[in-house]
Amino acid sequence: MEIYYKEFEGLPCNYPIVRNGQKNDAFAIVVFEALFGRFLDFKIEKSNIKEIAKYVVAPPDGGIDIFFQQEDGDEYSFDVVQVKNSALTEDEIRDAFIRMKRAISDYVKNPQKIKSESLKEVLFPSGLDKGTKNNCTYYVVHAGTLKDFANSEEDEKVLTIEDLDLIFKNNDSDFVREDSLHIESSMLYGDEGSENNALVCSISGYDLAELNNRYFSTETGRNILFGSNLRENLNSRTSERYLGMEKTISKTPENFWYYNNGITIIADSFTKEGDTICLKKFSIVNGAQTTSSLGIYLKEALKDRDENRVNALKKVFVLARILRAAKKEMRQNIAIFNNTQNPITSRDMVANREEQILLHKNLLSGDPKIYVEIRRGAKLPADFNKKFLHRKVTNEELAQIAYAAFKIEPFSAKDKKKSLFNNDFTQKDVLINRNYESIFKWKEKGSLDNGILFKKTKAEIDEALFIQRLYKESKKYLRTDISKQISANEENKRNEEDEDQKHLFQEMLDELSAQMEAVGVCMFYFIAFYYFLKSQFDNSESSGTFDYNRYYSSDTDYKKSLIKDISYFVQETSAILIQTARAANKNNVNNWVRGKPCETEFLKEVRMGCVRKREWREKFEAFVAKFKAV
Repeated sequence: MEIYYKEFEGLPCNYPIVRNGQKNDAFAIVVFEALFGRFLDFKIEKSNIKEIAKYVVAPPDGGIDIFFQQEDGDEYSFDVVQVKNSALTEDEIRDAFIRMKRAISDYVKNPQKIKSESLKEVLFPSGLDKGTKNNCTYYVVHAGTLKDFANSEEDEKVLTIEDLDLIFKNNDSDFVREDSLHIESSMLYGDEGSENNALVCSISGYDLAELNNRYFSTETGRNILFGSNLRENLNSRTSERYLGMEKTISKTPENFWYYNNGITIIADSFTKEGDTICLKKFSIVNGAQTTSSLGIYLKEALKDRDENRVNALKKVFVLARILRAAKKEMRQNIAIFNNTQNPITSRDMVANREEQILLHKNLLSGDPKIYVEIRRGAKLPADFNKKFLHRKVTNEELAQIAYAAFKIEPFSAKDKKKSLFNNDFTQKDVLINRNYESIFKWKEKGSLDNGILFKKTKAEIDEALFIQRLYKESKKYLRTDISKQISANEENKRNEEDEDQKHLFQEMLDELSAQMEAVGVCMFYFIAFYYFLKSQFDNSESSGTFDYNRYYSSDTDYKKSLIKDISYFVQETSAILIQTARAANKNNVNNWVRGKPCETEFLKEVRMGCVRKREWREKFEAFVAKFKAV
């Protein structure tokens, strides 16, 4: 904190995150680095203050110190954080959660209700709206020791200095550096002096629960404990899986060993002394559901001061395989082939396939370099230019874009993600499954049997990725504009005395609210719309390519003009979604886009619109002429 205070004091100049003479302000940057540092493409240093200011809210912060958004296609999740460099009481922690939730609720209802200008600047570009507000997890970070309190909600997490310290000690790796667990009934498999051997044993459920709770509160911590190997949301205290384990622990804890499949741990090394095993550089690669359930059980028991439940947990043992694997390749293979939480949907399972390696290699060679992440956690090559933000993509996201852009199937782009990497053993002579094959299949150069990504040129893939990037920027532009309109109409409604006029203003507000929602969930539909117009109105001989260098340069006028003009097509996309949703008696666009009927009705309107709406052709041709170089 001392270091960051000296480095960031008075920055940025408009709304300083670290105010002059306010050393405690630097604590927010410390917490930001601990919780989210591993997910950033930049370092926490003075030269990146503008990037930091996109997440850390400058005082006065409106009750929120950090707002961190993660995107997965067109899905969003948010971490909302308040930090205090002092020990908080239970009432103070409750109040902090109330303030954060009130700020989020106020923003969703009307962004202009937020008095903190710096908070608005952070929230405006995000995907936060009525349809996504429930995707928030709230954190209070303080310098005391209190972590749990009665009647806390599942979306509320309390972190202490001890939690931050633990993360910082392990934050540069996907494993826990060192810890010890109580075990029983162990048996060594393999030669004792070998670099690869294993210990089969029973681990104390209580120790495993404590281990879980040291890391589980944050995504960074979970990635450390579970080796970045999570496939799905872990148990909540209301899930059927947790309730089943809870019943066993409470009623017959000695039977837990018999009922549970056990866990698998990978470690660089382990040493056994009596009934204790010391693990070094380890992670749990199978059994996150079990481990998290034990942690939840212990947390609830301690919060309720229920000694009987704590004692029951101490009687629980879990079957475990502890595998010593010193080499990275061996660790990766064990992680892949042992993970049964959701193995058939893991894209890690296809990372070593010929077509994935070839796609990765082809798009990364020559210029432009497009980096396709085929294995999670892989590092960017040193010569990759991070300036071109759209050129870094996962194979999963690239497949979704291919569905929307090249196959004009926006619903499939959203829906097929769940099954894209599933092995379908009922389909004969296909790679993984037919959906996967239609995107990734490689036979030979120029073959008609190749998947769509091997039929497209690098320039075509580059443009599709850029169109997605334009959507994201356009969404920020439109949401800011719509929020201003909402604020103006709220003000007009308040000042209007005539009830009929009030009703008209309310109708306008309802329409603006629908636009705000639709703009936030229409990414794949916008891409499909754009590419349908391209197929109808783009002369391939003269259309050329976008000027990517100019867009990412200091020519802000060019960038703003491009985003403003592409926003017309995003608005048209959202208007069609609203129209078709209402025609189908669906009030919620967010739910409407998740069904196949939406794609059918949307594409029907697009086809007819290309015939009826001359404006679409004129706008598209003008857009191409203005922004695409010959």
